[in-house]
Amino acid sequence: MSEADCIQILNAHGVEGIEFLSVEDLRASVLRVVFVDDAELSGDQADQGDDEPTVPVKLKFDAWTADGRCKKGETVPMPVSDAAKLIDEGKAERADPLPRGSA
Repeated sequence: MSEADCIQILNAHGVEGIEFLSVEDLRASVLRVVFVDDAELSGDQADQGDDEPTVPVKLKFDAWTADGRCKKGETVPMPVSDAAKLIDEGKAERADPLPRGSA
């Protein structure tokens, strides 16, 4: 995803003050905004004792989560910040349904 794409998505979600962010931070912000908005729309928040919503990700490698070890190919829920990090590192991919109004 290009820097221009990130800025366009964040602007569409009403996020301000993004002109000083690095491309990596822009991408992480897009993931947070899109995941949080999608989770709020669909109510797909798992109760893990904190306020951060969770999102499903499909693992490309074995990984450790709060629930223990998960194997490559599994789809697991995880906090948005953890999901964004794994996706940015190429270790996972989004496994959530398309946002409402898409397609």
